[in-house]
Order: sequence, then C-alpha cells, then structure tokens
Amino acid sequence: MKPFADEKAAQVDAARDEATSSEPFLLAQAAPGGAPQPPAAPAEEQPPSGALATPPAATKKRWDELVRRVRITKPAARTEADQVIATFLGTRSGAGLVDDLYRVLSKKARLVSRVVIDFRDKTTIAQEEDEVEVEGQQEGEAGLFSPGRRYAPVYTVYVGWDGYPGADNDMGSHVSGIFTSLVSGRSMMVETLFHELLHVWFIHAFTDPARYGDDDSPATGHTTFNGPAGAYDSIDSRFRNRLKAMIAELEPIEKAQRRKNKASR
Repeated sequence: MKPFADEKAAQVDAARDEATSSEPFLLAQAAPGGAPQPPAAPAEEQPPSGALATPPAATKKRWDELVRRVRITKPAARTEADQVIATFLGTRSGAGLVDDLYRVLSKKARLVSRVVIDFRDKTTIAQEEDEVEVEGQQEGEAGLFSPGRRYAPVYTVYVGWDGYPGADNDMGSHVSGIFTSLVSGRSMMVETLFHELLHVWFIHAFTDPARYGDDDSPATGHTTFNGPAGAYDSIDSRFRNRLKAMIAELEPIEKAQRRKNKASR
C-alpha cells in the first residue's frame, strides 16, 4: 500500500477534525451555509469502568442491516463469536464505528455496501484472498479485510481465532503498534474486528485521490506492518486515535472479566 502523499497535511486535518468534532474521533458535519450548530446534547451516562453498555437501539438496527452474514468455520464456537460481537457493540468505540460505517456506506439513506464477518483459524486467513489488506507479513494473520478498494458491494472481514476458547496469547505488550495490557484471546478478536472494520470506514471517509489514493488502491489508514514490535511504516493519526480509544475501553473490560472468572473458581 502506498504511503500518504502529504503526511503533514494529514496531521493538520487531524487537528482540525478534533477541534471541530462534537464526538471523539467522529468527523464533524458542517451545517449548510455555515449556520450555527445547535447546542450539544447532554453527555450520555457512561457504564462503570469494565462494564459493557447496551448499544442504542438505532445502532443495533444499523448493525443488523450492515452485517449481511456472520460466518464461522467452527460451529461449536458460535457462543465465543457472539461474545466477541457483543463486546464490540458494548463499547462506545464499537458502537460509534457502526454509526460511522453506516453513514459512509450509504447513499440517499440506503446502504450500498454490506459486510460479511468471517471467524476462522489464523493459518487459513492469508490463503483466502489475493487482494487484501493484511495484518502482518507472515502465515497466521490476526485479520484482514477484502476487497481493498472503495465502493465494493460486499466487504469480508476475517477475524482469526486467537487463543480460543479464551486462553491468553503471546502477543506481548503491543497490539497494532499500541502499548497495551490486553492478553486474552477474546480481547484480541474484538480488537481485530474493530481494526478491520476501521479500515473499511477509512477508505470511504477519506477519498481525495491526490492524498488518499484512487478507488482501486486507496490508503487504508496505515501502510506496511513492520515486525513483531507492532510498528507501522506510516499510520494516520485519525486511524490510530480511534484504535487507541478502543483498546483503552477493552483493558478494564478484560480486567473485570478476569476478576469475575477468579471469583467463580
């Protein structure tokens, strides 16, 4: 994937977005003619740290419309896949991404692209598609999305089983180039699901061909994955900020689950 044409300009855009957005990491919608914006709604009550929220009904409805199918190569693992999706939707970052995806994949209030979520063994992911955005350069990928172009009618998001059924993995202290305490297989799968859907959002949210590539070869939010430390050659700050916010939500959720598991023994 080609690097960003103007990284400095991208950083300026990121600063402007953060200054004008009424929600963290969401693109601001300018009022027609520059009219004043209405007062912001009162902040929603947030669940206690480590607790999952119930996604708004409108967000759940968008998710059900957006996801065409959930495919699982291990039928006995349906419960684990359902828990990964429930955790994703129970975070503010996950619910916000669903709303943003629905917006960028719709034209005239109608979805023009949908998503298939495919849970499978890591060792089989890289064999599935020729035209993909890969989370690494080795066999046993955490996840990927396909096709790597804009305006496809269907996007497949592959999520690799990580430590199933819930065992700790050996990722170390970095996930997608971000330092984290996450270690559980479920947390890693939630992060992978979010990460790959974030790519689908990014290629449709930023479409200037001079800076983000043409429709057949768009910038996806970061370029080449570079080694076991989890660093990228180039990562857009808007992509990284949203990813970092999701990981920050998952850390107390994982800790709360560990306490619950320990108490039940």
